[in-house]
Amino acid sequence: MSRLVVGLLPWLPFLAAMIGLAVLQRRRSSSVAFVVNESDRTFKTRLKPGAAWWPAVVAVAYTAAIGSIGRVTWESGTDPEWQVTVIDIFFTIFIGLMALALLGFHLAILWLGLPSVVFTPQEVRLRCHIGFLAVPWDGLRPGHPRQPGPRDRVLHLTTMPSSPTRSRGLAVVPLKLLDIHPWFLADAIRHYAAHPEHRAAIGTPAEHDRLRRHLLAGGAPAQAGLCSP
Repeated sequence: MSRLVVGLLPWLPFLAAMIGLAVLQRRRSSSVAFVVNESDRTFKTRLKPGAAWWPAVVAVAYTAAIGSIGRVTWESGTDPEWQVTVIDIFFTIFIGLMALALLGFHLAILWLGLPSVVFTPQEVRLRCHIGFLAVPWDGLRPGHPRQPGPRDRVLHLTTMPSSPTRSRGLAVVPLKLLDIHPWFLADAIRHYAAHPEHRAAIGTPAEHDRLRRHLLAGGAPAQAGLCSP
């Protein structure tokens, strides 16, 4: 019984990491700013800092937890202890390599800046590791997207039937991975869809400042008590 309790202790960090990740996923960013890229003339969302290091914590904790299974399930007198040790080593290495592969893939995706929402003077783009969607500003349905509710997990773009969109795969952008308030993001998309006279200035600091002043002057994010980062 005592060996079982000791063997299960490595699962505690894994459970703590999963709880922390769940709490992090539930929290929405209060940022009301884009990343301004003057060279590409774009406004782009950034990822939350925790989007990178929390999966690493989960991967390490999971590997340690899995590595404890062999000793917990081994009964004295059944198999030689050295054999169990060898099995432990190979099993832990296998699980560890799988965790490292998944972690490396995740970090590579984050290094590419995915997922993200990008504004250009011509269109709005949704980018993720499994898909891409580009919609011209005039192709968005008027009044959309609406401000996401608490249960909305991804950004949805509603387009006109004849909109010349460009797409590949499935463009899924989880709102809670983005370091921007969902209301501010949705308001900014609707603003440029409704005001073509401001699109040419996208990607400049002056236009970014104007957009923030306009949306925060009387928009829902300002009423919610949001502040700039």
